[in-house]
Amino acid sequence: MNKKKDVKEFIDSLLNEKAREFLNKVDNFQNQMIRELDEVRNLETVFQYDYDESMFKTEESGEQLDYLNEYVKKIAYASSQVNLLNLIVDGLQNYCSRTIFFLLKDDRFIGWKGAGFSGKNGEISNDDVKNLFFSFSADTTLTSVIKSNKPYFGVPLNANDDNLIYRRLGGDMPIDVLFLPFAVRGKPQAVIYCDRLITGNIYRKPIEIIAIVGELSLEVLPIKQKIIARVKTTELTEKLEKTDDLNLNGKQMKNEKTAAEFPEIKKKYQPEVKIETIEDSEKTSDSVREKDSERFVRVTISDINLYRRKEIEEGIKNGRLFYELEDVIMQAKENCMRKGCSLQYFEEQLIKIIARGNKELLKGYPFEFF
Repeated sequence: MNKKKDVKEFIDSLLNEKAREFLNKVDNFQNQMIRELDEVRNLETVFQYDYDESMFKTEESGEQLDYLNEYVKKIAYASSQVNLLNLIVDGLQNYCSRTIFFLLKDDRFIGWKGAGFSGKNGEISNDDVKNLFFSFSADTTLTSVIKSNKPYFGVPLNANDDNLIYRRLGGDMPIDVLFLPFAVRGKPQAVIYCDRLITGNIYRKPIEIIAIVGELSLEVLPIKQKIIARVKTTELTEKLEKTDDLNLNGKQMKNEKTAAEFPEIKKKYQPEVKIETIEDSEKTSDSVREKDSERFVRVTISDINLYRRKEIEEGIKNGRLFYELEDVIMQAKENCMRKGCSLQYFEEQLIKIIARGNKELLKGYPFEFF
């Protein structure tokens, strides 16, 4: 018994030592980065960082560097992915007029979070950003920076379909825009969008620093979470051992007091149990699959409606809507069937969205349910 205890203590001490070493290395790296950022205040070292000169020509430069220092620390110490991405957007808004973090998911760019959008004069609000989506197949700068894994900085309307982006954002057309690919383990997974309106500014280098720190922090986040979980487990074990020692010494603790002082113990030994029958599980699974397939159909047809607007308008005018979009519609149908979607639902949404509720406009399409 003593041998097992000795082995356990040895393994615990070894793991704790390695955890402390890793945390020390992370702290050293972060402190080094912070020290280098602080050195930017000394104009003699500015040339080492290749910052925009305009950044140091205003009285606001010191305040901007304070923000940069603050958010580098916050992002590096983020404990979850959601918190980390939110902090990135919060930090970026200090260096541009408007910003959006786009996630690439299911061949679409989806708005995760935005900042700087007023919701006035035709411009969307920050909450509306979550409803934005753009197809990866469209010829936009969002797609080009992902494919090239290189940033774009310059005037808007760089790609053929960029007008779709600014039409959805609303408000005034930006003066300058910055699109940054956001990579995890070297693979682009998202795009950071920043712009400058006529009354604002955009500072490229601080934005790039925040993005790089975000990428690095996201990569080490799983390791950090494991270490934190290990530390918490160790603390809980120590509390349990102290409780056992008190009991052995005759100092019994009442159940109510134990639960109040050590909520972890109550959670561990009195877990909430939810009994789910096989029938309930099958119903839930079927419901989720149905919702996912319907969502796929709506997204597919909405993309056609968004990116083939000219053909749709022409087809409605001349009464040859299906023939104008025959290849696109049949390809969409094939994709939906491959995903196991309901053909009836596909045809229903086709009439509702593409034909504006008028089935006769799709004359020539081989309907099976309508």
